[in-house]
Parts: sequence; structure tokens; C-alpha cells
Amino acid sequence: MQSLIHIPTLVLLVMTCAGLQGRAHAQSSPTVFYSTNSSIYRLFDINGDGDFLDSFERKAYAISAESNFSGLSVSTQSLFVITGTSIQKLQDLNGDGDCLDANEMNFFADLSAEASNPNLSAILATNLCTLLVTDAANGTLIQLSDHNGDGDALDTNEIANIADDLVSPNAITQLDDYTFLISQTNTATPVRILEDRNHDGDCFDFAENISYVENQPIGVSLVTIDSHTQRHLRASQSDIVTYHDANADGDALDANELIIFANNLDQPARMARAASTDTLYVYLANNNRELVALRDLNADGDALDANEQVVVATGLGNVNDITIIEPITTCTNGDADGSGTITVVDLSIFARVLVGAPAPVPVCPLDMNNDGNVDGRDIQPFIAALIAD
Repeated sequence: MQSLIHIPTLVLLVMTCAGLQGRAHAQSSPTVFYSTNSSIYRLFDINGDGDFLDSFERKAYAISAESNFSGLSVSTQSLFVITGTSIQKLQDLNGDGDCLDANEMNFFADLSAEASNPNLSAILATNLCTLLVTDAANGTLIQLSDHNGDGDALDTNEIANIADDLVSPNAITQLDDYTFLISQTNTATPVRILEDRNHDGDCFDFAENISYVENQPIGVSLVTIDSHTQRHLRASQSDIVTYHDANADGDALDANELIIFANNLDQPARMARAASTDTLYVYLANNNRELVALRDLNADGDALDANEQVVVATGLGNVNDITIIEPITTCTNGDADGSGTITVVDLSIFARVLVGAPAPVPVCPLDMNNDGNVDGRDIQPFIAALIAD
């Protein structure tokens, strides 16, 4: 496999990944997706009571008797799922809240020929509009990029090996645009930090694949709180730990940089985070097959206190993975990435759209003069909005 050719930082920061269809309205709570062997389900809090226990709050999102759904990740518009040695891309094209209709689940990538008997174990849609997939069998990290914009990664040079020497990697999370943490099945080094320091598109160079946590129990799910703080679900310990790189030295190896966030969980198996509320959703593989929401309500650094662990769904079955779509909020014209202000990131998106790249979802439109097109007539009002912000 070929290494990805480096693209300048400004272009890589452009967030023009396609967004989920049929969601032009604002939504107030996260949507949780979870996969079982043959189905993907959608959990949505219709009545706003903080759980998914009520009628119609659970819906089949995709069903396939031929697929073995496992790892899940979501970009703004598409849900990506591992099915054996391939990746499927799901899009709710008609906005009916599922992907059960024709042409809503499509083949995105085939990794069967990329390595010897690959075991695709985790998937992540990154900030850079690429997919990262871990291969537990071969200890590698694979990057998938739709270079020609045809909606898949089936073409030449769209699949690249960008890291190796991993030990059965099972989870991945992004710290910033070029830095990732990998959870691996190795108590000596349960978490490694991968950083493309020289921006050559891989993590094969000096100090680009090093220890982040050492001599700790292994984990199965890993989420990012901020660039120096992460949480790791350790099924064997029935707990969740917080890693906090307090001295910003690029690891969590120092004193007091590992803290218990939650413990005595009943068979925890998978975890995802809703950043908008800083809530962890944890699947418990107990008799009730529950989903529990964990939140640090008193800001003491853990979820060990009263009412900080709440059951929000039951009877989920045997869950392979979970992922979350964050709430959509309204924003002003020009705020393409939905950050709340118009910045140089939005400028880079605007420039790409002007030359033919896909436009973001219309929640944060770039059609500055509302004439139905993003073209040269929008440049002056966009610049004026950028300066004003």
C-alpha cells in the first residue's frame, strides 16, 4: 500500500465531509447508534427526558442478514460500519430516519487484499475527512481517503498503511488533526500515541509511535475529552479511567495522570461520548443488556456520586459497538463548521466549495446572498462576515 501524499495543513483542516441527510432541523439531544451482528439501531430521545426508554425512541436503522456489523463511526452525514474485511457507508437519503431503503447502504472499501487475513477491529471518521481502521491481526493502522470524490475508497492509492508494530489494536481516538491514541491488547503498553510530526502522511518516523500509558490493564474503548485528557474503558477491571497529560509531555506516565472515573460497572463492553454534554454512554453486557449514561455532575473529576450513572436503555441485545451523532444547532451564514464564529477554518471550507468541493449541510450555509448558489457573488459578503466576527 502506498503512503498518503501530504496535503498542506490548511486544506487538511477543511471539514467538507458529507453530512447526514434529512436533519435540517435543530435537535436537542445526541443520537446513539449501536450495532449487533445483523442490525444497526438508532436511539433518539424524542420526549427530551434524558433516556431512550419510551415508545418509538428505538428504531432499526439498517438490517442485513449477509453482513456482520461491528465497528461504527460517524461523520457529519454518513455512518460507516465494519462488515468483516470491508467498510459499508450508510446514508439516510430520504430523511426517514433509517437506511433501510434502496441505495442507502453502499460498499465503501474492501481491505481483504491489503494484508494477510485482516481483522478490522475499530474505525474512526477523522477531522480530516478520512477514515482510520485498525487491523488487529496485522497490528496496523489503515487510512481510507476518497481522493476523487466518488463516494468510496475503492480506487488506486485511496488505501494506505500509516502505522504498524501495534499489538492487536482495538480502539482509536483523535486528539488533534495529526495525533491519535490507539488502545491495544498489551498490558505493557495498553495505549500508544501516534503523531505525524513531519506531516508526511504516516506515523512511521522517529517518535511518531510511542508509549502513552504503560503497565496498566488493557481497555476496549477510548474517547477524547480534550487534547490532554481521555477516558479508557477497561472491561477486565469493570471501570473507566481518565488519562490526563497534566504536564503536556505527550504521555500519561507521570504521577497522578491516571484517575478512576467510574468503577464497579456491570460487565462494561463498549463506550462512546457525547461532547455537547460531556456524557459517556456505556453498554453493559449484563442480563439486561443496558445502556448507561455517566456524567460528572459535581465536577469532581469522576462519575462515582449519586445520580451520576443512569440507565437510559435496556434490552439492547449483544452490542458490538456504539457511536454518537451530536445535536445540530443553528448558526449564521458563513459558519461552515458550526463553531459559533466565522474563522479561517470556515474560509478554507469556503475556498474549497468555490472550486467544486461538496458544500456542508445547509444548517450552516455558505450561500451568503441566499441565491441558491455558492459562487463569486458570495465572496464579498463572506469576507465582510469574517472580518465582523
